[in-house]
Parts: sequence; structure tokens; C-alpha cells
Amino acid sequence: MFKTGFVGNFANPVHEAVIMHPGFQVTGCFYPDPGNKDNNTERKEIPSLTRENLIAGNDVLIFQSADIHMMEILTEALRQSRHVMLLDIPSLPADSVAELIKLQEESKTVFRIEHTERSNPALNACIPLITHPCLFEIRLMVPDPVNPEGAASVSENLLRMLDALLFLSPLNTHKIQSVRKPVSLSAACHISARIEFDNGSVGNLLSAGITDNESFTIDVYQENKFLKIDMLQKLISITERSVRTGKIESRTIDHDESGQKLLKHELDNFYHSIMFNNTSGKELFEIFRLTDLGRRITEKAGFSEVS
Repeated sequence: MFKTGFVGNFANPVHEAVIMHPGFQVTGCFYPDPGNKDNNTERKEIPSLTRENLIAGNDVLIFQSADIHMMEILTEALRQSRHVMLLDIPSLPADSVAELIKLQEESKTVFRIEHTERSNPALNACIPLITHPCLFEIRLMVPDPVNPEGAASVSENLLRMLDALLFLSPLNTHKIQSVRKPVSLSAACHISARIEFDNGSVGNLLSAGITDNESFTIDVYQENKFLKIDMLQKLISITERSVRTGKIESRTIDHDESGQKLLKHELDNFYHSIMFNNTSGKELFEIFRLTDLGRRITEKAGFSEVS
């Protein structure tokens, strides 16, 4: 078993999934914001750790999230050859991700990132169905009543859309266009982007905050086939034309799975990567590409700062 420490305020299901996993022995939790540690996400049976004890006393560190304020802990952990798992896409600038790549290569540790979107079972089930796509239409609508500038939420939503798009179309990008539309009398704004890939396919992205309910859909167009992926409901709707008869048929596939089952799958992959010394930096390189593309889009859209 690998001694494991948490970093951040986790929801109880995350605690339980790690505690129940036979490969990890939880030693405690470090709270970067001590004033926040007494909220209802704290588990009484998990002791608090100092930062020094967190890194010195554990083989594995599991972060709730990672932003620029976490870089010092992340870099120190890698220098001390600790294995790291992030439970969300890090909100880091490209140069910080590049530093993590260098440290991970030097330390030969496992750095696992749970891609919120790439672990979606509906998205994974679409891969064998997509052969020659010509167009991806991605729409993410998230209520945003708080942030007047919209920068943080736009950055986060953009990364979610890009994560899904680059998973479905992992090709080099050819051209990027982006437009930001602030909305007056509202804290929300929206951003749209068009990405052209080297093979001629196109990805259109739209994120907006004027909505009552969150929705996240992906439409995939290719010859004789149309897919609609509902990322939240984990449903795939397939409309297909028979090349032989010309007949059009439609069907829906439900790929809903519990969050606990998905998290266990991610923990299993992380554990086996450590056991078999699979220290490839592929995931960090993917995050670098994702972050850099997001930066280029937000700069073109006129955001001066992206968190």
C-alpha cells in the first residue's frame, strides 16, 4: 500500500473511494486554506497534516485541484519524488505546466490527471464511432451569476470544451478564431471559438452563462452519420444513413455510470501506473497543449488575464 495524503477540501465520496481502495493508505489531509477546513467536507477520522508532514510522510499526494497558488507544493512534491494525482484539469499557465513536465521527467514519478471530460463514459464510447469527422459543435451553458469579468469561469469552461474536443480530434490545429461577447446587466458573458485542424475538420465552441440550468452537448458530423453527445446525461444519439439502401435510422445509447465507479477506475489506473513504473509524461504534455490553446483563444477574445 502507498501512504497517501490529501491536499484540499474533498467531498466525502472522494475520501471514501480512496480509503476503500486496497492500494492506498490515507495518512491525513493538508488544508492550503486553514480557515476553510472546518466545513462539511472535512472527515473527522482524517487528521490534519502540516505541509512538511504531508510531503515527508507520504508516497502519493492527491490534490483536489491545482492553480498557480499550488505550484510551490506541486514542485516540492515532485522534487521529493512523490507521485501526484489531480482530480481536475489544473488551472495553470503554460510555463508552469512546462516546469511540471521537466520535474516529472527528472523525478521519474507518476503524474496522473483525472480529466473530468475525458473520463466521461459517453465520450469514450464515441471514439470507435467517429472515423472521418468534418465538424464538431460543442456548447457548454453554465449559470454564472457571480463573476463580473467572466475571466475565471470562461477559462474553466473553455478548458472543459477543449479537453473534450482534443480527445475526439487529437490532431494539430491549423487556425484559431475567437470572439468574446460580454453581456450587459449580467455577470455572465460568452465566448465562441473556431478551431481548424490539419485534416480540414473544424471545431466550433460556444460557452455562455445566461442560463438557468447547466448543459453540455457535442454534435459530431461526418459522412452519413450524425452523433449528439449529452455529456451530463451521458447519452449518445446516433443518426445514420445506410450507404446501401439510403435508409436513415436513429438510436440512443445510455452510458450513465456512477461517479464512484468512475473514480475507482481512475484510482485503479493510478495505482497500476505506480506499480508498473509507468512514468510517461503524456498527460502533462496534453495539459500543456490544452492550456496553450486555451491561452491563445482567450487572448484573441480580449481577455487580459486567465486564471
